[in-house]
Amino acid sequence: MSETQSKRRVVELDAMKFFAIVFMITVHIFEFDFSPGDYGAAVNNAVFFLGGPAAAPAFMFCMGVTVMFSRRRGPADHIRRGFILLMMGYLLNALNGWIAMSIGYFMGYPTVSADDVIELVFIVDILHFAGMGFMLIGVLEKVSHLGMLLIALAMQVLGYVLAGTCTGNPAVDGLLGLFVKMEFPESAFPLLNWFIFPVAGIVFSDILVRCSDHRALYSKILAVSAATFVLVTVICVSAGIDVRDFYMVDSYYNQDILKTIFSLSWVMTELSLLYFLMSRIRGIPTGDRVISAVTRVSYSLTAIYFIQWLIIGNISDVIYILDYSFEPWLFPVFVAVLVPLCMWMGVKVKSYGDSYKAARSERV
Repeated sequence: MSETQSKRRVVELDAMKFFAIVFMITVHIFEFDFSPGDYGAAVNNAVFFLGGPAAAPAFMFCMGVTVMFSRRRGPADHIRRGFILLMMGYLLNALNGWIAMSIGYFMGYPTVSADDVIELVFIVDILHFAGMGFMLIGVLEKVSHLGMLLIALAMQVLGYVLAGTCTGNPAVDGLLGLFVKMEFPESAFPLLNWFIFPVAGIVFSDILVRCSDHRALYSKILAVSAATFVLVTVICVSAGIDVRDFYMVDSYYNQDILKTIFSLSWVMTELSLLYFLMSRIRGIPTGDRVISAVTRVSYSLTAIYFIQWLIIGNISDVIYILDYSFEPWLFPVFVAVLVPLCMWMGVKVKSYGDSYKAARSERV
């Protein structure tokens, strides 16, 4: 990589995270605050596809790339960061649902069961996965990236086979859900099935660092990944395999190699397109401001994720407890309001946190 390229911020990754945030908030509003059954198949497929391969797999892939570009890359740094994210995941469980559901349960609302309250303590979402993933990356720091990829593939096979294995004890199954797919308590992103995505990002970072011509690289990636995405889709349709299982909620979380190829080929196609889009944006008069805004949102990802669940999750809990539903036409209104609001709040919270840390450092 040339000196100019080595100093180039990988803005296509920032752009991918920016759009993944938009898609993630949109699908969470759609799934938890509205009834997908009120909308046609086209809307369901569009929202769940964009909230599927274009969201969580994109986040995880970017996580792997940015791990390699981080200034703090030691095993202890990864393990420490992972533990903090894991604890944040459980804190979010409490703030996002457990408190509201507990109040509803003890107030005697018939819509809330003891199982609802128990599940929300142990549910496993993407923050839990990120924490577990960072810690495992720290443990595997001395392993070659090819070796890490082979381990991740073996983990996915094991995770797929063990999916649904449970003891019947919610606490034990909640902890097992960090590793394998569980139905109760629900584990959306178990480590064994999903670790392949950040590892793919790590492997891609090796290619990116060694490359001297990013335009040529992304041109090749675009051709191969787009062809792979189309080929997998056509083969599956011809074989009678329902490709909606690759992004619809129930089967999507139990990742196998075919679903992973489908998602990763989309991620690489999108990333390549975003490289060319961001290159174009650089050339317009307001390009620097656009890229700066995208970068700030990308940098504030964790804060935005936390805030959107505090808002969307608690709205969902209240309407669940009260057995209320919103009119379907309000969905685009919620998206238009909550997406920019969550982004703005996340950027502000992240900025405040950075300022606070800087002030403390100066006092020390």
